[in-house]
Amino acid sequence: GSSVSIVLKALAASVGDELGELNFDPNELEELEKRLQTVRSLKRKYGAFAEMHKFREKSAARLEELENADELCEALTAKKNELLKSVYKKGKIMHGIRAVAAHEFSEQIKKELHELGMENADFEVRLSDFPAIENFDKTFTVSGADTAEFYLSPNAGQPLKPLVKIISGGEMSRFMLALKVIAGAADDIPTFVFDEIDVGISGTIGQVVAKKLATISRKHQILCVTHLPQIASMADKHFYIEKQTVDQNTVTRVTPLSEEGMIGEISRLSGSKGISDESDANARNMKNWCNTFKNALE
Repeated sequence: GSSVSIVLKALAASVGDELGELNFDPNELEELEKRLQTVRSLKRKYGAFAEMHKFREKSAARLEELENADELCEALTAKKNELLKSVYKKGKIMHGIRAVAAHEFSEQIKKELHELGMENADFEVRLSDFPAIENFDKTFTVSGADTAEFYLSPNAGQPLKPLVKIISGGEMSRFMLALKVIAGAADDIPTFVFDEIDVGISGTIGQVVAKKLATISRKHQILCVTHLPQIASMADKHFYIEKQTVDQNTVTRVTPLSEEGMIGEISRLSGSKGISDESDANARNMKNWCNTFKNALE
């Protein structure tokens, strides 16, 4: 019993010494609680420790960028200038290719316009001057640094002027027809509408127009308003359009025509229906010739 008592006294003395050395600091506890609160707030905002660590690394990298902004800016500027030189070189090559293509395209358009009855028309594609490299970064896009404008002179002796400012409705229809003949299947526009395309052209030119319309119609739908029998004969479907007065109101009627109705309307457009017994026969011959031409295109 005495030995146990001695051990317990020694242990009590040791514990007493330890407790005596402990210093309770209320300020330290408060700091720990604040730190725990900060950790909880960060966890709510950024997620678990792994997410917080990723954010810290990202922030540290961003801070380093900001602290070394001058050096980074200098490196990026050098890289930009090298890329600009490369793009400028490619843009200049593209400009040269476009200049050649613009000339070839202009000649093709003129040829088509001459065949379509605009025998004295002149046409030109004008490219903008290629910019100096100092201004290149302000002008180039993914399409290069070129702009193109169409210039037209519809009649002999007239200067070339911007097409968009001077072209008439009939001229525009023929220009678009010429453009589509050249472009072929290069676009995916499903339907073309041609109006006033027969203004100022003869029956002979009308047949040329009709053949070109038929060629395009094999890949696109063509809606064409015309008064020329040569053009009307080439259509796959005919609709007769007329205005009428009904109950003091003007209405427009669109009537699909049968085969015989087509022949009758072509005959009427020829100006000889009811005058010559051969009018309908001529109209039928014209329609048959057009059908043969279209079948050969298939």
